Amino acid sequence: MKISKFETKLDVIKNYFKQAKKSIFTFTEIVNILEDKRLEWDLPNTMTAFKFLELLLKRTDLKKTSIKFPNREYSLFSWGDVSVWVYCLSFIKNLYYTHRTALYIHKLINDPPDKIYVNFEQRRSSASNYSSSLSQGRIDFAFSRTQRVTTNIANFKEYKVYLLNGQNTNMCGVIEAYFNQNKVLVTNLERTLIDIVVRPSYTNGILEILNCYKLAKEGISIENLIRTLKKLAFVYPYHQAIGFLLEKSGVYNQNEISKLKNLGLTPS
Repeated sequence: MKISKFETKLDVIKNYFKQAKKSIFTFTEIVNILEDKRLEWDLPNTMTAFKFLELLLKRTDLKKTSIKFPNREYSLFSWGDVSVWVYCLSFIKNLYYTHRTALYIHKLINDPPDKIYVNFEQRRSSASNYSSSLSQGRIDFAFSRTQRVTTNIANFKEYKVYLLNGQNTNMCGVIEAYFNQNKVLVTNLERTLIDIVVRPSYTNGILEILNCYKLAKEGISIENLIRTLKKLAFVYPYHQAIGFLLEKSGVYNQNEISKLKNLGLTPS
């Protein structure tokens, strides 16, 4: 029985994936691997990317995993078992953890979440959602409405994954962190505390938010929080709500609280 070229190079192919710097691949990346290694692995020109992928799935530890949102399904290929925390940042470029998931990563909440929040920023456009002025009427109207909650949710393993499409911030306050022995992208402490005020629906409510502000005392920089607020340039006076939470938490001094309360609507 004739042995295929793929079979003769099977150990070499397996070693390539074992030694790769990443463990999750898109279909495009699989195509690129085939084209890059075709000559080196002596694979025939007649072998298509689909056939190559089929053989990888049958003869190696490569696995296909999909995550399905209401309007789109994403399929990825992982080498062996991959942490859900790595996978949930892999199906779109520049995803990062936010809101209650970020609280968990920063150890401000202890209970393991059954919901995972990832953010994918909107493209920057000429139109802006921000304004240099805002009437009290617009503020009252905005805060009188029920806050929008995304319906872009996927069931993945034992989790519900919420794919948020937030305002473009040029990934302001997003950092690399190690979590469960994995390197992940997540909003830093200050950005996280801002986000949960802007979208409290992605937490377990005001008491949890207040407790997180209290627990964050030792790690937070009020100066960095203010700088981040100015960069985000919200038109609504979220700084007032943040100042209120600092005060109610009972652990911040009056000077720190005043810095937030005294911020104007227009960033300097």
